[in-house]
Amino acid sequence: MMGFLIKYSDFYRTHVPENPIELLLDIPKGELIATIGAVNSRLKPFTSNNFDDSRETQIECLRTIFLDNNNPITQSICLPIIKKIIQRPVNNIFFSRVTCLFALQEIINYDSFAEATPEYNFENRERIFKYLLIANDQILTGDKNYKEEGYQKLGNDFFEFFMFRELHHNQYNQCSNAINIFYKSFYLFNKIESDDFFGQHFINYLTWRYNVESINDFLKHIIWTFIKSYDENLNLRYINVPKDNIQAIEILDMFSSKVAYKVPEKDDLKLFDFFPLKKSPLYKGEVNDDKEIVSYILMDEGFYIEKAYSIFINDFWFDYLKPNQICERKDWGNFVGAKFYEPFIEEILKESFLNSPNIILKSANQLLFNIGEGLIEY
Repeated sequence: MMGFLIKYSDFYRTHVPENPIELLLDIPKGELIATIGAVNSRLKPFTSNNFDDSRETQIECLRTIFLDNNNPITQSICLPIIKKIIQRPVNNIFFSRVTCLFALQEIINYDSFAEATPEYNFENRERIFKYLLIANDQILTGDKNYKEEGYQKLGNDFFEFFMFRELHHNQYNQCSNAINIFYKSFYLFNKIESDDFFGQHFINYLTWRYNVESINDFLKHIIWTFIKSYDENLNLRYINVPKDNIQAIEILDMFSSKVAYKVPEKDDLKLFDFFPLKKSPLYKGEVNDDKEIVSYILMDEGFYIEKAYSIFINDFWFDYLKPNQICERKDWGNFVGAKFYEPFIEEILKESFLNSPNIILKSANQLLFNIGEGLIEY
């Protein structure tokens, strides 16, 4: 996504409110999360490995906020805003994945929202739009420092300076491929399970954390939830689980459990760790006694599928290995590198060059050479 993020202060030509969350307090938390989750889903189409930053999708996201997607565009409730958007350069972006992540993080960590759904109109739906543009203001905090830090002195180095300053949010413009990630998860879990040292600890962790004793049961629910979560009609990722499916609910509850987390100050780049969303990429809806289902909203596709792989690597360490003093960080890191990652890459390369007899592939211990000073690895 290479567009130019539009800020509230630019679009509305006024200062950002002192406490932006107050714009949303008359709307229930679940409704806000569902709306912003729907915007996020549209930016990453189900059938694509790339983000869609087209003007058409940006307008569709806007109409999603206004609950307006089924109306002819000429009769859209948000037509005045659409006309303003069309007047701007085509590379102007109003909604990005980071816009949604930033807003979701703040909403999740705030509890004083209304419980009853209001009668929606242009004014209260526009406040959601304003809130997302305010998120862009906060995302682009680094912009105001370029001039102060003497960017003219950087000359040809400005591009590297600019990219570094924008890295905190640009890192989330990379898409995760679900099939690849789930395969890596399966490969990783099998390596851990078969390891003499970590294997039993891994089973203990799954039993303690998710109440399952099998990696197959764990991955089955995670992958099946992902596949079933996309609603083509609503363009929203959610899952309804029957109340009698206890094992699935216990796993998904852990994927949606609220994390005790103090959100950093607005000028702290740790805001962009999005720790609460990485730990809990699902949002659990209210459980009603008169309904036989439990509902979860998948807030961010990327964090959900990474939860079973790269985020899991950290979860296993921070939630189980470290607090139980099972091993040192370097022991776990060495295992991931030597027992999982290197063999995984080696397998891919061997498969890639299987039908290339003129290419000799060397890996692992084959890269150890004795050049007179002992073995050196290349």
